[in-house]
Amino acid sequence: MFCMIKSRKIRFWLLFSIFLIGIQVGSLSAQMEDVYLSKKLDSIVNLKHIDTQSINLLWKTALKYQAINAQKTKRYLHIAENLAENAHYELGLIEIYDRLGNICYDSDEYDSAVYFNLKCLKLREKKHDNAGISKSLGNLGILYVTLKDSAKAIYYLQKALEIATKHNNIIEQGEDCINLGNFYLKYQKVGIARDLFVKALSIFKTGDNKEDMATAYENIGITYYNEGYYKKTLSYFLLAAKIYEAEKNELMLANLYDNIGAVYTNVNMDSAYYYLNKALRIANKTGAATSRMLIYHNLSDYYDSTGDVKNAYKAFRIYKTIEDSIFSVDKSKAIAELQTKYDTEKDHEKIATLTGEQKFSKLLRNSLIVIILLIFIIILVLINRYRHQQSAMKTISAEKSRSDELLLNILPSETAEELKKYGKTTAHGYEEISVLFADIKGFTNISEQMSATDLVADLDMYFGSFDLIMEQYGLEKIKTIGDAYLAAGGLPNPDKGTPKEVISAALEMQRYVKEMKNEKSEQNLPFFELRIGIHTGPVVAGVVGIKKFAYDIWGDTVNTAARIQQNSETGKVNISATTYEKIKDYFDCTPRGYIEAKNKGLLEMYFVDGVKEDS
Repeated sequence: MFCMIKSRKIRFWLLFSIFLIGIQVGSLSAQMEDVYLSKKLDSIVNLKHIDTQSINLLWKTALKYQAINAQKTKRYLHIAENLAENAHYELGLIEIYDRLGNICYDSDEYDSAVYFNLKCLKLREKKHDNAGISKSLGNLGILYVTLKDSAKAIYYLQKALEIATKHNNIIEQGEDCINLGNFYLKYQKVGIARDLFVKALSIFKTGDNKEDMATAYENIGITYYNEGYYKKTLSYFLLAAKIYEAEKNELMLANLYDNIGAVYTNVNMDSAYYYLNKALRIANKTGAATSRMLIYHNLSDYYDSTGDVKNAYKAFRIYKTIEDSIFSVDKSKAIAELQTKYDTEKDHEKIATLTGEQKFSKLLRNSLIVIILLIFIIILVLINRYRHQQSAMKTISAEKSRSDELLLNILPSETAEELKKYGKTTAHGYEEISVLFADIKGFTNISEQMSATDLVADLDMYFGSFDLIMEQYGLEKIKTIGDAYLAAGGLPNPDKGTPKEVISAALEMQRYVKEMKNEKSEQNLPFFELRIGIHTGPVVAGVVGIKKFAYDIWGDTVNTAARIQQNSETGKVNISATTYEKIKDYFDCTPRGYIEAKNKGLLEMYFVDGVKEDS
């Protein structure tokens, strides 16, 4: 049950007392917050060891001071700046420069704002921070719009949007569209400006960025105001106001109420006066000089429209006074910067708490020079050692590659790997190997017609070509014995060098020898003719010897292949019945019947005529 207060006088004094208590409590609360933040900041500054975490804590805590005391905020940000510079903490410096640029802009210290934004931009470019680069460029563009430097403004604003679009930085795209739209609006290109504001609004809606949406609504409204569509202007302004009120953004509300008041000057004078005064109350509270300047300008227009010349003149004088204080403060800014620098250096000296700083610095410098020289010498020694090691490694690698190549020229790859891994190899038996023997008919007589050099050169040419044919068909060259050439298919990998591939290789060898015969006959030079014999069966293969070891094959199959070759004819490929059974579906063959072979008795043999047409 509530107690009703009947006396109006009692009610008045009660409410008035509550009001006074509220003021005192609010003032006390602000003072307590001021004391609390000051103590917290000083405790950070006085830490014996300042690291990146304490620097971050310092500038973040300093920002909480902004609503209470902007000058103190800047002072502590400058301390954080010096600490970050000494620690070479570039990520911290980016954040600090960005905040100092914003605070200087809000305080109408435009030259300092340009300085800090340029420093921030330089570091962001060094870090390749594309979103940050776009943000800094946009900030500089806004500054130059305010400073009425259109050439620099359009350069920075367009570059900001270009980078944000290229790297798909959505939020930065929206903000850059707003900034660029404001530039075009300033120069009466309303259509271009509105398109940019609408684009920004759609971007902000995607990300649900409330305050950015409000900014877009406000700017779209301004474009309609410039065209005289006051109702449409107010509809967009009120959408923006609803968001700013919900977010309790007093700085933006002051500007927006000022704009609403200016619009109502053309529609409803009572509403105009209400919103202009509401804007002025908020601006006086926040201390935003630029906002107050614009509000007094609109108030001057309002009083002029109502015929109140006295108040119109008074408002205009205040407007001009604020404008002059903002845009004509070069000397006072220089003094303020010197004072800030002096205060910062004093605080930094307090943090360092170093005695005999000059002597210590000299000793430190000399020590550092000696250390740097020693490090330089050590680095040179290490580099030289590294180069020698790399050179040695390259030489070893080259020699290893050369030895591997030589080994592969002597042994099959699988056998070579086994030898490298275990230092020895094991002989292996194979059930079905096709052995190819080839020799040059009448080699002794031919050799008597040629010099030793020419003979060896010709043999090298022929056998080199045979080697390539073996490689082409997956056969393994075993060895050469004088004018004889021995190869086999099916080892060490049974899947390579099938009987069909061995026959194909033999026919290719005969084609090559025939071509060379035709060439040498035309030149009246001695030529070679080849006999080839092939037999398929089991063999044993392995490496023999300790020095000059060689890969070889043994067994009756090898001896039989040699006898098949001895009973061949020049230009022919002679095969055993065993081999014939395995290739008869692929090649046309001529049966030779049973032929007496030395130490082997009668052997059934076939000449291979060529590849079957339907195979």
